[in-house]
Amino acid sequence: MSKNVEKSLSNSSKSSEVSQSGSVLVVAVASLAGLLALGGIASVSVQNGTRVVAHEKFQLQALASAVSGVYAAIDYLQQNISDSNDWSALTHSNNLEPGTTELVYPQTAITGNTIKAGETGSLFSEKSRQQFNVRILNNKDDVGFALSPSEDRDGIMLIRSEGLAPNGHRVVIEVEVGGTEVGAVGNRPCPGYAQRGLSEDGSGRNDCLRSIDGNVSTTFRPGS
Repeated sequence: MSKNVEKSLSNSSKSSEVSQSGSVLVVAVASLAGLLALGGIASVSVQNGTRVVAHEKFQLQALASAVSGVYAAIDYLQQNISDSNDWSALTHSNNLEPGTTELVYPQTAITGNTIKAGETGSLFSEKSRQQFNVRILNNKDDVGFALSPSEDRDGIMLIRSEGLAPNGHRVVIEVEVGGTEVGAVGNRPCPGYAQRGLSEDGSGRNDCLRSIDGNVSTTFRPGS
């Protein structure tokens, strides 16, 4: 075989090897790019999943805060019902602060109301960053709603509790509750609100507060 032929075959062999090496490199780069893309998708998916979990957690915290506010308001109402005019002392004409067009301010006499987590009087630890802002309002169906001074004539009040949690999460709950005059069957203390159809102290009597009936309503408005 001549030297020219040998040289030609040698160059052809080298060219084939280079071509094969180039093909392998292209496949390797393409595979790596695919893996990186999959890794990026997986990373985004995990991040989104983490955000969803965090959102649900904070939303539940806000709901728990609002529920705590409702119970604090119920306890306050129980202790401040009058034997002659129910909750008239807590009402404001048209539910507005006197001399303003603003909704009645949250009642700071309610335990834990408007107090930031961790501060004196709060029901929540500082780490939780939870809080509730509760307003006790007269129901609009009350004939004494727009009177000045306002009066509670039907023994029904509306609790509006705003629950707060980290990252701006907020839940508002509204609960309508009713009670009868203290001392209707003697001046016995009212230990708590009744469940529907039951007396407040399990005695079979409703001396202070009537059983919660079907008119009780709850509104759950997350993030409103």
